[in-house]
Amino acid sequence: MQALLTNIELDIQELKYLMDAFSREPNAALREVLKRSILQMRARLDQLLLELDAEQKSFEEKVESVRLEEQILEKQVPMSVTPKQM
Repeated sequence: MQALLTNIELDIQELKYLMDAFSREPNAALREVLKRSILQMRARLDQLLLELDAEQKSFEEKVESVRLEEQILEKQVPMSVTPKQM
């Protein structure tokens, strides 16, 4: 995920540079490069959303697994344990 974030940061820097160049000298070729850059950034942002969703699902599955293990242990271990009398 960190590599993806780095690429998004680079995309933003590239977009700033391209927008600056386009504002100074607008032309059709630069407009197409800007569009391609924006679409590339959008694809990376979509990928980041997918990765975030996958991490959330993984986290929820781990939590559910722990809950199930706790329920199993509660059934196996007696609820009240009394200390031995000396």
